[in-house]
Amino acid sequence: MKFHEVLIGQRFEFEGEDYTKKSPVTATHGVSGRQKFIRRSAPVKPVSEELSPISRSGTCLDADIVAAALDVFHSRCLECLGDLAPEVSEASIANAREKLARGRAEFESALPPRIRSRDAARS
Repeated sequence: MKFHEVLIGQRFEFEGEDYTKKSPVTATHGVSGRQKFIRRSAPVKPVSEELSPISRSGTCLDADIVAAALDVFHSRCLECLGDLAPEVSEASIANAREKLARGRAEFESALPPRIRSRDAARS
């Protein structure tokens, strides 16, 4: 598959590295977070169709995909906080975890009830 066929928000592999498409010509590296210009014709490989935040039609989001993407994002944020533990005070990390929890709650409250209720059922 070519880069131009990847949906914005979809994860893919390029030159052996994990990326997420951010615009028609840029992607964010999965580990470093750095932006990279990628030719539209560049060959890429999808990482996971089921985690793509955009439905195949490109017109609406699937509730399960949104909930799964939020879970992945939240987990990665918590991992990053854990990685900072040796260098940052526990109070600062606790404060960041609180802010992250509030941000997640605000995000979830903005979702349609169908998605919110599914997430609450998992808790």
